[in-house]
Amino acid sequence: MILFNLYRAKARQQSLLFSLLFYFFCYPLVNQVFPGITYIFDFFFLVIFVTAAYSIINTKSRFWLALALLVMGIISHTYAIHLGRFDAETIAASMFLGFLLLIAGSLLKEVISRNRVTFNVICGALNVFLLMGIIWGLIYLLIEFTWPGSFKLPERASAHIIDSSRYSELFYFSYVTITTLGYGDITPLSNPARSMALLEAVLGQFYMVVLVARLVGLHAKSSDSDKTAPEKPNNPAAEDSPAIDMKK
Repeated sequence: MILFNLYRAKARQQSLLFSLLFYFFCYPLVNQVFPGITYIFDFFFLVIFVTAAYSIINTKSRFWLALALLVMGIISHTYAIHLGRFDAETIAASMFLGFLLLIAGSLLKEVISRNRVTFNVICGALNVFLLMGIIWGLIYLLIEFTWPGSFKLPERASAHIIDSSRYSELFYFSYVTITTLGYGDITPLSNPARSMALLEAVLGQFYMVVLVARLVGLHAKSSDSDKTAPEKPNNPAAEDSPAIDMKK
């Protein structure tokens, strides 16, 4: 209940952002030094997304749909790991992809519906950007499952073994692509992989440009309104914490 209350409070976007950054920073270090306990971070990551879905998705039906996709993804992933079934791993990646699309879509809708720029709105926009990297990483996984050899991967991330290394390598490639760093240690080889990499780079840049323009425009508009409108009691919680209708 503490986590649910935290995410449903005013700071839910900040909490999600800091949790994601903490996971991205600590997981590689723990995986390098203590590879046997990374399941703790996986469980922490799971709790983050469940609580985020509960607080961000504003209808009950969508929340239960997201939860069902997540559960089916976990079951399929566990089944694939233990039995080495690539078809089950493909289903798992598809379920995770649908789950994250629901969260990212709800987050983006909340960000663009605001008429005032706050720190919570900025954190929400950054959350969408981080989720875009994870979403595209799952798309790359599906491409690699469908057309093996679509990516030139390091030897430790073999295309014929189901393990966490391939996930981490393609998520790494996704963030390198969306930020247009392009180190070249992982490269797309097949046409679908190249097309998706190009699309991710273009959409990532478009998102940042359009987002910055909108936030600047909203900030200028709200500044002008504050200068002309009479003073009113300040209640930032009402702006950042809309009522969530979970009855639908």
